[in-house]
Amino acid sequence: MLHLVCSAAIVRAFEVVPVLETSADGHVWMSWPWNDITTVINMKGDATALVHKAHEHNVSVLMNMQPAMIAALAGWDNYTLALANGTARELGARAVALAVSKAGYDGLCLDIEVNAESNREALSNFTGMVRGMLHPGALLTFGVGSTVYLNGSKAGGPFFDYVALARACDWFFVMGYSTCSSPGHD
Repeated sequence: MLHLVCSAAIVRAFEVVPVLETSADGHVWMSWPWNDITTVINMKGDATALVHKAHEHNVSVLMNMQPAMIAALAGWDNYTLALANGTARELGARAVALAVSKAGYDGLCLDIEVNAESNREALSNFTGMVRGMLHPGALLTFGVGSTVYLNGSKAGGPFFDYVALARACDWFFVMGYSTCSSPGHD
């Protein structure tokens, strides 16, 4: 049973299998093995047809949302500054939950790879607010970046309150793609 499918790959028990087949209308997901999938995270674009197809097979579809999309939905000029403001944070959470509901999604995947250390608590609060504003039964997941390096230098410091985020979510995961280590490096 596949538990998670992203728009560019099928995930099978720790193995990512690229989806290469496309339908006549160019939708890759038309040929997915729907009976083996439980959840899809839509990474981009209008998902009306995808949501409909998934729901025909009792598959949940989550909206993927990164900081830039959150800022655009909330009308924020600066994600980091707005997240630190309690009023803006609440309005942003409301805008995110409304977007999920209006599009017919079954939940949300917050995809936040980098966070300012000063916003550690604010991001946890935002995530809890979103959880409380999503429709009943909605699935909330959170993916954080795995790297300790930002812009080539060691980042240091706790950028995420992993415990608080995990408590607010149904699924919490570390995005470990494009990461590697070599002997002698910390």
